[in-house]
Amino acid sequence: MSEKAIHQIKLRKHLTIGSISAENDQKYLLECFIDTGDYETLVDIEDDRSIVLGRTGCGKSALIEMIKNREEKVIEINPEELALNYISHSNILALLESCGVNLDPFYQLLWKHVFAVELIKFKYQISDATGYQRFIDGLADIFKKDRSKDAAVGYWTKWHDKFWLPVEERVREITTKIEAQLSEGLQAGGELSVVSGLLNASLSMKERNAKIETLSKEEKEEIKSKVQAAVDSVQVQELHRVIKILGDNIFSDPKQKFYVVIDKIDENWVEDRTRYKLIRALIETIKSFRKIRSVKFALAMRLDLLQSVFDKTRDKGFQEDKYRDYILNVRWTSQDLQEMLSRRVAHLYQRQYEKASADLFDLLPRRVGAESTLEWLISRSLMRPRDIIVYVNLCLDRAAGTSNITATNIRDMEVSYSGERFRAVCQEWAGDYPELEVCLGLLKRKKNGFTHSEVDRDAIDESANSILLLDLKEGGEISKSVESYLNKEISRSTLLNRFIAIFYVVGIVGIKRDGHESAIWSSLDSPIVTESEIKRSSHFYIHPMFWRSLGVHVDKRKR
Repeated sequence: MSEKAIHQIKLRKHLTIGSISAENDQKYLLECFIDTGDYETLVDIEDDRSIVLGRTGCGKSALIEMIKNREEKVIEINPEELALNYISHSNILALLESCGVNLDPFYQLLWKHVFAVELIKFKYQISDATGYQRFIDGLADIFKKDRSKDAAVGYWTKWHDKFWLPVEERVREITTKIEAQLSEGLQAGGELSVVSGLLNASLSMKERNAKIETLSKEEKEEIKSKVQAAVDSVQVQELHRVIKILGDNIFSDPKQKFYVVIDKIDENWVEDRTRYKLIRALIETIKSFRKIRSVKFALAMRLDLLQSVFDKTRDKGFQEDKYRDYILNVRWTSQDLQEMLSRRVAHLYQRQYEKASADLFDLLPRRVGAESTLEWLISRSLMRPRDIIVYVNLCLDRAAGTSNITATNIRDMEVSYSGERFRAVCQEWAGDYPELEVCLGLLKRKKNGFTHSEVDRDAIDESANSILLLDLKEGGEISKSVESYLNKEISRSTLLNRFIAIFYVVGIVGIKRDGHESAIWSSLDSPIVTESEIKRSSHFYIHPMFWRSLGVHVDKRKR
């Protein structure tokens, strides 16, 4: 596009280069998507990497959306349809969890059953009893000379009246059947008196939990001994055989690729204790389904959630390394982000002005002060597309009615952008750190590159007291550390170290651990740091994204 033509264009009101959520970004995503290698890996049925990890806004959902749009045979599982809140409200399951009963076989059975049925329904287009019977007759015909595979036909036959129903109804059905089986185990040899009141369906969750807390250690052990055998006897082995048959006889053609995609698994669709167990079982199930090579899963989830799942479900013999082959980490380079931005700017001009050859700098200035514009934008992002899109959209709004975005526009909108991103980070981490926004008050008006000794003691105490006064239903790690400090169980220095470790995890602070290395950031380097890595001689840097919202004094010599 000629320079003259560009200057004749006036930027209209409400222009954007896309939406921050992939599901609302179809106008740009499908035309401007760039494969940094992640998509190619994810759709490769020979590659085991199925768990898509990354921070909010890094493009996990975009990968799922592209699979849904590009691949032919895609099954989408929505966590909201899995009746997981129904499971978490089960009185008998809550009772058994509190007594130390290992319910992993049940959770794995649940996932395997759901996925096996969804795959069969999709392949054979089963939507009613007629379609189901046609499938069963076909199975019987395939296996009539191989009686060892009767188990597969028998398993599907047992679910004949629920097979074509929505996922949620089938989850409720299988949960109810397992609950009945476990109840029988509890009542074997005579029902325990402490159990009868707990299994009352009319109990609220609060009443149930209060009753469970009154159980003695001996009563819990007796309940566990009665029911563990019943849990272990659930139909997991039967499903193992069914899954093998699916791979050997039904999904055996590698040219027919099937994808099962799951997104939004990290939203609060179920209380945490059960959620962690269910997600761990989900991951184990995805691993087991890799035996069916023509079926590939794509599960999108946040990195911090996966770490919490591992930490809270860690059992004897657990080896985190064994999961690495199944993990796809989503990361962006500066070049990737520049390409993403260039494509979206070009698409904006093509859609709005029918100009097919727009350049990135037709819209943006080449420099903002001493920095290149791209360096300015990318340095104020957590190396993810969402941040760049938000910043440029704000600048487009400011530049409406003019021919392009100026360096002044970019500087002026930094305040709004920084404040919006600050709030977004606090909301992103509210589940783990509901006290984060108050705690971050410690960083206000700090110089960039401060040390331990430059954090005022009174400010730490004031922050601790403010956190203690918050009206929270349930405090997170920050509140627990504050309570430990106020109870004199840890020192003020240890409390500050814990705060800084959290600031690092959420991406607001980078750490230069000693004078011989560069500062590290969770968006670029290790996602976590330990308390022992934070020393009194360490220097702490506030991310440029948050300079304006925190009123940071920047000494450019120390950047």
